[in-house]
Amino acid sequence: MENQSLIQTLKAIWATICIFCSQHTQSTAAMKKAYLKQWPGDTASDGHTLVAISVIPYGSIFKVHQLYYLQGELQRQKTWLATYGWHSNGHLIEIGGDRHCIFNPAGKELYFEYFDANVDKVTETYKEL
Repeated sequence: MENQSLIQTLKAIWATICIFCSQHTQSTAAMKKAYLKQWPGDTASDGHTLVAISVIPYGSIFKVHQLYYLQGELQRQKTWLATYGWHSNGHLIEIGGDRHCIFNPAGKELYFEYFDANVDKVTETYKEL
Protein backbone atom coordinates (compact mmCIF):
# COMPACT_ATOMS: atom_id res chain seq x y z
CA MET A 1 0.00 0.00 0.00
CA GLU A 2 2.81 2.41 0.91
CA ASN A 3 4.64 1.54 -2.30
CA GLN A 4 1.55 2.38 -4.34
CA SER A 5 1.21 5.72 -2.57
CA LEU A 6 4.89 6.49 -3.16
CA ILE A 7 4.60 5.56 -6.84
CA GLN A 8 1.53 7.79 -7.25
CA THR A 9 3.36 10.67 -5.55
CA LEU A 10 6.39 10.21 -7.80
CA LYS A 11 4.15 10.09 -10.88
CA ALA A 12 2.45 13.34 -9.82
CA ILE A 13 5.83 15.02 -9.24
CA TRP A 14 7.08 13.81 -12.63
CA ALA A 15 3.92 15.09 -14.37
CA THR A 16 4.35 18.50 -12.71
CA ILE A 17 7.99 18.69 -13.81
CA CYS A 18 7.02 17.75 -17.39
CA ILE A 19 4.30 20.43 -17.51
CA PHE A 20 6.71 23.06 -16.15
CA CYS A 21 9.42 22.12 -18.68
CA SER A 22 6.91 22.22 -21.52
CA GLN A 23 5.65 25.68 -20.51
CA HIS A 24 9.22 26.94 -20.09
CA THR A 25 10.16 25.65 -23.55
CA GLN A 26 7.09 27.27 -25.12
CA SER A 27 7.80 30.62 -23.42
CA THR A 28 11.45 30.71 -24.44
CA ALA A 29 10.43 29.87 -28.02
CA ALA A 30 7.80 32.64 -27.89
CA MET A 31 10.50 35.17 -26.93
CA LYS A 32 12.17 34.63 -30.31
CA LYS A 33 9.13 35.96 -32.19
CA ALA A 34 7.97 39.51 -32.93
CA TYR A 35 4.64 40.84 -31.66
CA LEU A 36 2.50 43.59 -33.20
CA LYS A 37 -0.49 45.79 -32.45
CA GLN A 38 -2.07 48.88 -33.94
CA TRP A 39 -0.75 52.14 -32.55
CA PRO A 40 -3.44 53.43 -30.14
CA GLY A 41 -2.73 57.09 -30.91
CA ASP A 42 -3.48 56.68 -34.62
CA THR A 43 -4.05 60.18 -36.00
CA ALA A 44 -2.87 59.65 -39.56
CA SER A 45 -5.61 59.80 -42.16
CA ASP A 46 -5.53 56.49 -44.04
CA GLY A 47 -2.17 55.90 -42.38
CA HIS A 48 -0.97 52.51 -41.28
CA THR A 49 0.38 52.60 -37.73
CA LEU A 50 2.00 49.80 -35.82
CA VAL A 51 3.78 49.06 -32.54
CA ALA A 52 6.17 46.11 -32.50
CA ILE A 53 7.88 44.36 -29.59
CA SER A 54 10.88 42.10 -30.07
CA VAL A 55 13.23 40.44 -27.61
CA ILE A 56 16.95 39.86 -28.13
CA PRO A 57 19.15 37.77 -25.79
CA TYR A 58 21.85 39.94 -24.22
CA GLY A 59 24.11 37.64 -22.22
CA SER A 60 22.11 36.23 -19.32
CA ILE A 61 19.48 38.98 -19.63
CA PHE A 62 17.36 40.29 -22.51
CA LYS A 63 16.92 43.52 -24.47
CA VAL A 64 13.30 44.37 -25.18
CA HIS A 65 12.66 46.72 -28.13
CA GLN A 66 9.36 48.55 -28.58
CA LEU A 67 9.17 50.21 -32.01
CA TYR A 68 6.51 52.68 -33.19
CA TYR A 69 5.90 52.87 -36.95
CA LEU A 70 3.82 55.29 -39.02
CA GLN A 71 3.25 54.27 -42.63
CA GLY A 72 6.21 51.90 -42.43
CA GLU A 73 8.67 54.48 -41.07
CA LEU A 74 10.11 54.20 -37.59
CA GLN A 75 8.88 57.11 -35.46
CA ARG A 76 10.34 56.24 -32.07
CA GLN A 77 11.91 53.39 -30.17
CA LYS A 78 12.05 52.33 -26.53
CA THR A 79 14.59 49.77 -25.33
CA TRP A 80 15.08 48.30 -21.88
CA LEU A 81 16.81 45.40 -20.18
CA ALA A 82 14.83 42.59 -18.60
CA THR A 83 15.30 39.37 -16.69
CA TYR A 84 13.42 36.16 -17.36
CA GLY A 85 11.01 34.99 -14.66
CA TRP A 86 10.59 31.23 -14.93
CA HIS A 87 7.44 31.00 -12.85
CA SER A 88 3.95 31.76 -14.17
CA ASN A 89 4.61 30.44 -17.71
CA GLY A 90 7.67 32.63 -18.17
CA HIS A 91 7.77 36.37 -18.54
CA LEU A 92 10.23 39.24 -18.81
CA ILE A 93 10.57 41.75 -15.97
CA GLU A 94 12.20 45.13 -16.61
CA ILE A 95 15.35 45.70 -14.57
CA GLY A 96 14.83 48.80 -12.42
CA GLY A 97 11.38 49.51 -13.85
CA ASP A 98 7.78 48.41 -13.93
CA ARG A 99 7.32 46.92 -17.40
CA HIS A 100 6.48 43.23 -17.90
CA CYS A 101 6.13 41.08 -21.01
CA ILE A 102 3.98 38.02 -20.34
CA PHE A 103 3.95 35.35 -23.03
CA ASN A 104 0.88 33.33 -24.01
CA PRO A 105 2.26 30.82 -26.54
CA ALA A 106 -1.06 28.98 -26.89
CA GLY A 107 -2.86 32.20 -27.88
CA LYS A 108 0.15 33.52 -29.85
CA GLU A 109 0.01 36.70 -27.77
CA LEU A 110 2.19 38.87 -25.60
CA TYR A 111 0.70 40.90 -22.77
CA PHE A 112 2.63 44.10 -22.10
CA GLU A 113 2.02 45.59 -18.64
CA TYR A 114 3.24 48.96 -17.41
CA PHE A 115 2.12 51.94 -15.33
CA ASP A 116 1.00 55.08 -17.19
CA ALA A 117 1.57 58.72 -16.15
CA ASN A 118 -1.39 58.49 -13.73
CA VAL A 119 0.19 55.41 -12.11
CA ASP A 120 -2.60 53.21 -13.42
CA LYS A 121 -1.67 49.70 -14.54
CA VAL A 122 -2.14 49.25 -18.29
CA THR A 123 -2.15 45.90 -20.09
CA GLU A 124 -1.83 45.87 -23.88
CA THR A 125 -2.23 42.78 -26.06
CA TYR A 126 0.16 42.18 -28.95
CA LYS A 127 -0.34 39.44 -31.56
CA GLU A 128 2.44 37.19 -32.81
CA LEU A 129 3.73 38.11 -36.26
